[in-house]
Amino acid sequence: MKKILLISLFTMTTSIAFAAGNPIKTGDVLGRDLSVYGLGSLGHTGLLVSTNNVVQVMNETPYVNVVQYVTVSGFKTDTYWGARAKSSFGFRQPYTSAANQITAISNIQRPHVAYTLYSSTPSPAIQVCSSYNSSGACTAYTWQKGTFRCDGFTKWLYTQTGNGNLGGSTPNGTYTSSLLTITRT
Repeated sequence: MKKILLISLFTMTTSIAFAAGNPIKTGDVLGRDLSVYGLGSLGHTGLLVSTNNVVQVMNETPYVNVVQYVTVSGFKTDTYWGARAKSSFGFRQPYTSAANQITAISNIQRPHVAYTLYSSTPSPAIQVCSSYNSSGACTAYTWQKGTFRCDGFTKWLYTQTGNGNLGGSTPNGTYTSSLLTITRT
């Protein structure tokens, strides 16, 4: 009888702990510790795009796969903090949903950004004029490379989608932003 009770209690506790902190809606900010000894508590953030799709910035080869999409379970490595949210996360026209907008603007940045460990200030890639005609009008554009750290990318996505400024100078500070009023833990 004690074994059955212990197994039932363990199963129930494991199920509750496993489900705790799951993001629910597009725009939920996920947080966790880093996989770096001594810097783990500084944290890492990502943004829920859709049911099981999180966009994040990782330290990869510059301009290759820095902006990544992972599953929620793939994000939940190390010590998972949970998910935090605004009461509502919107999107701007001409996009048809918040998920479409996040995906589109993330994919535009994808081949043009590098990872930085040093600054939480977003520095997105932008198009700049590379050639002018005789009357001074721009005839060709090129990309000026950008850099992001995970919290800077999360903050930038919030402002680009019209959902406000998360703030914070560390991933933990961005995750605990006062703009995020719902804690999913």
